[in-house]
Amino acid sequence: MFIHLVKSRTLVYAFAMSALGVFLVATGGRVTDITVPLRLVPSAYLLALATYLYNDITDYRTDAVNARKTVHSLEGTKKAITVQYTVAFFTISILLAFSINIFSGLASVAFAGLALAYSHPRTHLKDMFVVKTAVTGGGAFIASMMGCLASGEFSLLGFMASLIAFLFYFILGPLGDISDLKGDKEAGRRTLPIIIGIRKSFIVMIIATFTILSIFVLANLLLGISRVGEITGIAISGFIITRIILASKRRSDKLELSRCRKMIRYCVFACQVALLLGTMMWF
Repeated sequence: MFIHLVKSRTLVYAFAMSALGVFLVATGGRVTDITVPLRLVPSAYLLALATYLYNDITDYRTDAVNARKTVHSLEGTKKAITVQYTVAFFTISILLAFSINIFSGLASVAFAGLALAYSHPRTHLKDMFVVKTAVTGGGAFIASMMGCLASGEFSLLGFMASLIAFLFYFILGPLGDISDLKGDKEAGRRTLPIIIGIRKSFIVMIIATFTILSIFVLANLLLGISRVGEITGIAISGFIITRIILASKRRSDKLELSRCRKMIRYCVFACQVALLLGTMMWF
């Protein structure tokens, strides 16, 4: 059952990798205590996994009506066990975060609170226009900041790296919504492409990418990261813009949108590598 739950949400690794990436950026790649990342990665991973599982649990009835085959389209005992695992994942992840330091622990509590507000029937932030994307990005930001805070002190460069993770969800979110446009319209959902249109949604993605690019420029001007890091970040941003433009020309091709989203998801980590290079190289 545990393996089944883990396999059902493989994409949550992104939150753990983002937390680790920001930790390395904040420390400049100098890890003095190897147990910190060994606790940080599973903490961020289990937080994200529990968040997605809780979301599926709250959507259980909707998924059953729509005949969606998710891991939580379960009955009786299996569903109860899933709930127990979700609670255990939240608990273990928060305890691991507090074992690093109090600030990482508080960040994990904030992440869990945001996760509950996102899916809980009373708040259901995921059904609110723009709020859905902002909250998802906020989760990525907090998970990344766990890595920054795990370094033992606040790092402005770590904050910038976390902000980049937040901005990526204003690219990945609309891309996914455009792909699901037909189903979302039938379900009466108020996503970005439905409210402002597909063309303007692509413009939002490009603005978010230019903001990421500007962060690399500011990191060089204000924090002195190397030109290697800055140029690498600018090149990655240029690649993202190119992919977005190509996807906009084939917006009706779901497979193309899926490929574009997958490539851009990897760019989150590429940006963190660029910032890390910026801290480790002097030219």
